Amino acid sequence: ALHTLNHAVFRTTKGKMNMTFFAGALNKFTGEFKYSRASQNPPLLMRRSKLNEPSNFIKFRGDLCFLMEPNGPPLGTQESEHFISGSEQLEPGDQILFYTDGLPERTNATGREWGERGFISALHEAVEKYTKPDEITRHIVQKCEEFGAKSELGDDITICLLKFKGVELKSLQKKSA
Repeated sequence: ALHTLNHAVFRTTKGKMNMTFFAGALNKFTGEFKYSRASQNPPLLMRRSKLNEPSNFIKFRGDLCFLMEPNGPPLGTQESEHFISGSEQLEPGDQILFYTDGLPERTNATGREWGERGFISALHEAVEKYTKPDEITRHIVQKCEEFGAKSELGDDITICLLKFKGVELKSLQKKSA
């Protein structure tokens, strides 16, 4: 998919523009999550086993798994690019947070960026307080908006949280019978 998108972006922009991108696919029966990045911010994997433990910010930050590799070039840089896929095995309750760079790069009225620390701090507060993905993402966006309330938005902000629930064994047995 990234190869095809890259070719389309390059042909359209003649290499004068590029874009970051992330593509992922979750096998809802096995929990295997395959993905590929084209210089997009690395998604944050939060393991259920770590989320159930109360933690301070330093421990929480250390328990996050940034899906850094593999990473390819932005789409549209060259006509032909090769993109590699990575894979993570998700367990029920694991969560992956996807976001664009507009979130940590949000600036306030003085021009200071919210930054990774502000972003991760808001995420930490959210997972300590909430369990539902929509509540967690709403909290993060609210904190980001509060930080940049008196300044114009300089870039898009996109955030999505995937929570893998797993599949009950009974439902699998019914389908195979």
